[in-house]
Amino acid sequence: MKKPVLLIIPIISTLHKGRVLKPLKRVKSLLKKRVKVSSLKPVYDATNLPNIKDKNFDEIVVFVGSGGTSETIKKIASNKDWLILAYHENNSLASALNAKEKMVSEGIWKGKLFYTDLKSVPEEFFDEVYASKALGLIKNLRIGLFDDEITKLKEKIEFVNRHFQMETVLVPFEKLRLTMEEVPEKLVYRTLKQKLNGFRIVEPSKKDLEKALRLYLALRKIAQDENFGCVTFECFRFLKQTLTTPCLAFSFLKDEGIEGTCEAEILHIPVMLLLANLTGKPAWLANISGINFTKNTVTLAHCTAATKLSISSRKILVRSHFESGLSVALDVPLRKGVVTLTHVVQNPPTITIVEGKILRSQLKQRNLCRTQVEVSLNCDVKDFLETTGNHQVMGYGSLTSVLKIIAEKSGLKPIILGK
Repeated sequence: MKKPVLLIIPIISTLHKGRVLKPLKRVKSLLKKRVKVSSLKPVYDATNLPNIKDKNFDEIVVFVGSGGTSETIKKIASNKDWLILAYHENNSLASALNAKEKMVSEGIWKGKLFYTDLKSVPEEFFDEVYASKALGLIKNLRIGLFDDEITKLKEKIEFVNRHFQMETVLVPFEKLRLTMEEVPEKLVYRTLKQKLNGFRIVEPSKKDLEKALRLYLALRKIAQDENFGCVTFECFRFLKQTLTTPCLAFSFLKDEGIEGTCEAEILHIPVMLLLANLTGKPAWLANISGINFTKNTVTLAHCTAATKLSISSRKILVRSHFESGLSVALDVPLRKGVVTLTHVVQNPPTITIVEGKILRSQLKQRNLCRTQVEVSLNCDVKDFLETTGNHQVMGYGSLTSVLKIIAEKSGLKPIILGK
């Protein structure tokens, strides 16, 4: 994800004009370490504020340069979810608090107030900015749902649209089958050599691999033609019809920035995209497959993961699909490290968030989906089981703070487990 773009609106009283330029310069310098900064000329009253196009910026920040500005702040920031940034000199904080108090009393406060000592800017400030940026990137994104009707998924589709403003487009299965048939043989063979070079192939035959790659190429073409940021369908129904799994296809699509989501799991698509944007790496959707109460760990497993998450491409195992023994799946060795697990609930709209650490991967448990990891949780595993559901979306890094903000901005209640 590229750096967010901020617009700073410096609010200054004419009495403090000469004193504020140095703090303003210092704030810009601090912010530029993490974000791109654009700034208006100092605003002395609401009448000299130019027209602002919010869509050009990921976040708008009102920098309270001095005292005597509370009325101006109130006039320009009322009913806006802008960030207010105050500091320790020139009665900046006093004016910021006065403005906030006035707006709260009148029911027109929608912003957030932050404070800096001009030595650093709070991490929570940047979390707000990055949350806004990530949400902006998925707004109006199109999801390609391959199916012949949407009745069963209608409520989930409406949920995703209502909370994240994402559009789901129904694509008939027949179009996918026809597109698969139209993929040139030479392209399939060339892709086989390019994409699977270095992978260790265990069960799948060459025919299995060719069919799986034909599906990948067809999905990619449709996604590119239709401007889909994500594709999904009911894997098991497709497997019964074609004897082909999408595990390999979804893995390669994720590597290329097109989210491929298993099991028509519409509800978790926004979080998968958000985590990918925040971390710069694909997210992983997995089942909770095992619990170790003594070690306080969970085993997560699924039959695919983006190859970009692998420790080494030469350690990736190309396996058959676990449940069916057919087609192609992947055993991807995921690297150790801090991770954040999330689970979305439709009703009531909530998201559970817990951090942990991958201890091991490629567990080689025969009776589980192929990609497997053991994760040590930062909460009691019993609390985790009582609170969350099956599908977990995993992203690398400590992401609780920014995900909490994203949840609140999206109308979801965040439930945070552990430390």
